[in-house]
Parts: sequence; C-alpha cells; structure tokens
Amino acid sequence: MYIVGISIGRKETTASLVNTSNIIGNEIPCQDLYIGKDSTIKPTLLAETKEGKFYIPSSAYDFRNAVNVWRNFIAPLDTISQENRTVFRTFIKKIYALIFSNPDNPFTREKYQVYLNIEIYGWTAFQIYKLEEFLRNECGVSFTLLVPTSKALASLIRRDIGGGIRTKKEISGIVIYTDSTLYLVYLDQVKNTIMEQVFSLGANIIDGILFDYLLSENPQNGEYITLLKEVYPESKVTENVLERINRWKHEMEENRRSPQDCFFLPEINLVDLFYNRSFRGLYLEASNTATLSYNDYKQIISGYVVKLYDAFRDFKHYCNSELPSFVYLTGSASRFSFIYEIIENVYNVSKGESLVCDLCPEMAVSRGTASYGYLSYMGNMSPEFL
Repeated sequence: MYIVGISIGRKETTASLVNTSNIIGNEIPCQDLYIGKDSTIKPTLLAETKEGKFYIPSSAYDFRNAVNVWRNFIAPLDTISQENRTVFRTFIKKIYALIFSNPDNPFTREKYQVYLNIEIYGWTAFQIYKLEEFLRNECGVSFTLLVPTSKALASLIRRDIGGGIRTKKEISGIVIYTDSTLYLVYLDQVKNTIMEQVFSLGANIIDGILFDYLLSENPQNGEYITLLKEVYPESKVTENVLERINRWKHEMEENRRSPQDCFFLPEINLVDLFYNRSFRGLYLEASNTATLSYNDYKQIISGYVVKLYDAFRDFKHYCNSELPSFVYLTGSASRFSFIYEIIENVYNVSKGESLVCDLCPEMAVSRGTASYGYLSYMGNMSPEFL
C-alpha cells in the first residue's frame, strides 16, 4: 500500500509517499513525489492564458503568457467569491493530475491512500465539513483524511528526531514552521500532548517590507510599476516583482557572512519591455549607486522581528511548560538567521545541539502528512494523537 501525503500550503504545494512494504522497524522512509516535470514543489498559484486555459506556473518566467494570476484562494468556502471557488477547484484537480498521472512517480497497480493537508487552522467544524464535501463532490478527488498541520508537524519531529515514529522517548519539543503564517507546535511525547498556535507573521511579510523599502529608496520604481499595470494585469505585475524580491531576500541570508557583507539594492529595469510585450524586460537587477549591508537589512525588518519575539514569548507562556528538549525549525524559519537568535534567547537552546534545522524544509509538511497517514492506516497511534 502506498500512503500519499499532499500538502497544499498558501505558498507552495508538495507531495510525499510512504511505501508500507519498505518500513523497517521504527523508521518510516519517505519519497518525495514529482508535481509535473522535474519538480517536487509547485507554487500555490493558478494562472490563466488569454485563450482561457488554466495552468500552474513554476516560475516568474511562466507568467509571460498569463492574463490572470490567483493566489490566496484557500479559505473557508463561505467566505470566498464564486470566482475563487472555481480557482480552488481547478487548482486541486490540476495538482492531483500532475501527481497521479505523472510517469515519474511510482504509481502502477499498487493501491494507495491519500492524506491531504490544507491550512484549516481556525476553521469551524462545519467549514471543514463543507471543504471535505467540496473536495469529494465538486473537485472529484479522493482522500482518506484531512490532516491538520499540527499533527503533520508533530509526526515529522517524532519521525526525524523523536527517537522514531512509534517511540515514547521522554522528550518535549517545539516545531516552528513559517511560510505564509508562523506555526508553532509543542509536542510532549510522555503526556502525548500537542499544543499549537498560529500567528499572521509569515516570512512573506518581509517581501512586503522590502518592496516598500525599494519604492521609498527609488520612487521611480513606483512609477515603473504603475506604468506596467496599465499594460499588464495587476496580479501579473505584483507576482513577478514579489517573486524576485523573495529571491533577493534569500540571497541576502545565504551571503550574509560574505567578506564584503554588502548587497546591491534592486531596481526595476524596463529594457525592451514595450517591444516584446512580455515580462522578459522586467526584472530586478543590482543598482550601481546604492548598497545595503546585512545589518541594514536587519534594521529594515526590525519591526517584524519584534513581533516575532512577542509571538514566541506568548507561545512559551501558552504552553506553560518546562524548557523543551529541542526546538525544530522548518519551512522558511530554517533559513533566517534572526530566527535562530530569537529562539536562542527565548528557549535557551543553541544551534547544533538542541536547536535543529530541517535539511529539506520545503517538504516538511507533506512528509509529516504521509507519516501521519501511515500510522493512521496501521492503527499505531493513540486516540489522543489522532
């Protein structure tokens, strides 16, 4: 039996698989699945061509043929428009097709069960019921169970560092996952307790802060963007610019210890834009006049960092427990150095010892979902954990 875990996040979609025939002792190996050609990660976006065809873009370059782009369409069905409901349905169908009709994935005659993770924190029981009904009846997709993110993350850390998926090792840990939201989960394996809190402090907030800074430092960029929106759909312009800013943000983190400790500010270039009528002429490149150090960058996002400190302290008080045995960082949280500093101060842990970083943060939730699905399928979880 194949157990498939699919995680449809607000930013990215991933899928992983557990083959029940490959389980050895207490270990649960996961295989990451392809979503489309040569990719295990797809952005949770849907684009439409002028001919009315829908597709899931893989990069900013893929926006060149789009007349409409949708993001953040995942929400309780009674709160979204009919258009977003259609987008939601189309996206789900295409994701399933890209996974289960993909010759690069190991689906032959083997039976499989699907465990689906969609961000439903804060939804009412009725809203979750309507989502399940929508997925089965309107989208026509099959799944065994909707897995909450907290359960997927708790399964992940039990699998990765908790002594094994079925163990009762005496540890307590906190897993921190940040994407479009800051997700904090506390697991106590002895008491079999899971506690969670979610804050609207995802790493994508940094993109908006840097975008505003880019405009304030060079007002001409704002004029260029306004001009672009007169030619292209606003959603297409915004997604393209934010995608490059997001890459710039990660480049700064990766190179923060370079000898120069200095980074060029991006600026928008409109070379040949109105000749080729595509986005090949729109990109962010280094400015020759303005530079930015990593310390400058930290100062720019300092307000966001203060809010993160408050969130972590609130969660520590909410759990009302002893200091955890470990803290596990995954998602975007594993990439940002200022997150390490916050955790070390709030929870008195240090990197390399009790502060653990996920080596493949993009696949965290889908792997956790597949692991949870395996235990559910085998009946190896206590009622509290389920």
